[in-house]
Amino acid sequence: ASAAHGSLDVTPRFAAGSATTTAGLYAHSVWRVARYESSRGPRDLQISSGVRLAYFGVRGAVDREWLAPVADVALSLVEKGRAATWLAYSRGFRAPNLRELVFEGDSGPWVERSSHDLKAQRSHTLEFGTKRRTDRWRYDMSTFLLEVRDLIDEQPLLGVEQDGVPVIERVNRTYGRFVGGDLLLRHDGETMVH
Repeated sequence: ASAAHGSLDVTPRFAAGSATTTAGLYAHSVWRVARYESSRGPRDLQISSGVRLAYFGVRGAVDREWLAPVADVALSLVEKGRAATWLAYSRGFRAPNLRELVFEGDSGPWVERSSHDLKAQRSHTLEFGTKRRTDRWRYDMSTFLLEVRDLIDEQPLLGVEQDGVPVIERVNRTYGRFVGGDLLLRHDGETMVH
């Protein structure tokens, strides 16, 4: 196997004068839709929703900016101080950071090449969870499905090395899907499973 050698300078650097600006506004509300009486006390059916307007800008070697609205909504059954079960949906947004846009050079296991044309990644998350607390026990469980468009990822430049070190660049993958979950189990304050 042969490797092509480039002329990329491996001195780590950000372009001189590069700077970022971030700003955001967020509003969130919770509404009680119904109340149910049970032997353990009242249970509230709630709807919560939030909206965020996010701004991210880069100035210097690259002049780019993004403005995106994102939102979330959840339906929850809450037994105050003891238990909750929820189904939630959220829409996310992440602009490329300064490192991903303008950094070039050696970053340890590889040499990075800047990627000025990256797009912001956008995501949709669906989550189901439940948690309960008693005098001695506590559990939290959740599972999620996360779908990402224009996922910002690292890609090796096949066959390209700089002084024997692989060269990578950041790219937008068309689509990424992630499924996961979390479980926490505690007894008398001691974590049993996590």
